[in-house]
Amino acid sequence: MERGSDKHAPRVDEQLKHEVSALVHGSPDEGRTEARRQEDTLAPGTDDGAHRHDVGPPADGLEEEDLDLRAEVGARLAGADFPATTEQLRQVATDDHAPPEVLAFLDRLAPGETYEAVGEVWRAGGGAVEHQA
Repeated sequence: MERGSDKHAPRVDEQLKHEVSALVHGSPDEGRTEARRQEDTLAPGTDDGAHRHDVGPPADGLEEEDLDLRAEVGARLAGADFPATTEQLRQVATDDHAPPEVLAFLDRLAPGETYEAVGEVWRAGGGAVEHQA
């Protein structure tokens, strides 16, 4: 049996053939199934399975915007090698195409300081934190 391609190993060719079979043979696309179309029409308060009910609302003193910014800062600094200086963190965020609000947050940090972890960066920049009971 002759293969149609010699760009990949036989196992890779088989996997690629499997991945495109739905497109080639007209199987329904998951994004176009009836359940997908119904997702946006759920009544308010209906359990759609997309929300975690075991996670409560944000702790007192934390706004949704703070949580979003903290998550974004953490995500943009994920590639940083800690301990890191303010300038190194700013460069990591810039290289990761961080949004302006993250760069503005990092601009609040004192020049030349060294940080051991993202949590320390967050507190040094004036970010709100949860208080444990």
